[in-house]
Amino acid sequence: MSEDNSLNLDQLDLTNFDINDMNLNDSLDDSFKNIIYSYPFYSDEDYDYEFRVTFENNNLILDEIKYDDNSDFDDCIKIVANVLTKPIEKIMVLINDNIDIRDEKTKLINDIVSIINKSTANFDLELEINKKAILLELYKDIKDILV
Repeated sequence: MSEDNSLNLDQLDLTNFDINDMNLNDSLDDSFKNIIYSYPFYSDEDYDYEFRVTFENNNLILDEIKYDDNSDFDDCIKIVANVLTKPIEKIMVLINDNIDIRDEKTKLINDIVSIINKSTANFDLELEINKKAILLELYKDIKDILV
């Protein structure tokens, strides 16, 4: 009894292939094309805490999320708080002037993020300073997408 265990290989011609011509699956594309994630403003052993901006129905939605790199794709992001949902036109005026969109008055000037520890006495103050610095950086990505 003899079996043919040979493997047939076809040559793959990538001469005219351009990865930029590929389209993502429509459902994936729709789910992620209107979302921006910030750098973490705080990290602990389990999570990175970040901002997520979503554009939906001419609104900008800002959420605080925690991201777990060790979880499955469907479970890796958890919403900590919905910070705001406001019309993009109103928010862009604030973003262009580097005004904190959360309180609509604080001028964002610092872009330095510090490594902070929850056990320090000034944790809440340092966390807020980091959030402002991350927001300022996130504004650049928002401007790139909307301009």
